[in-house]
Amino acid sequence: MSVACGVVLVAVGGLMVWKGLDAADKIGSVIGALSGVIGLGLAAYGVVSTRRAGPTAPPPVSNTVEDSTIGGSNVQIGHVGRDARIERSE
Repeated sequence: MSVACGVVLVAVGGLMVWKGLDAADKIGSVIGALSGVIGLGLAAYGVVSTRRAGPTAPPPVSNTVEDSTIGGSNVQIGHVGRDARIERSE
């Protein structure tokens, strides 16, 4: 794939040199405009396809603490497996 892209770039560069600066400028403008329109279309397709897929459920979360000393604020402990000591500093 990379080799093919390199060959295409070299061929386009050769065409630009062969055609001259004025024609190369016009061809480059057309290629740039087409690339912009294609990119805009692909972006719109991506937005539409993402919205059609709908929301997905978040994966389950499990917060487990074992054999730990926790200092400060912690509000995300869902399950304490074994010894856990929470030290709160005021």
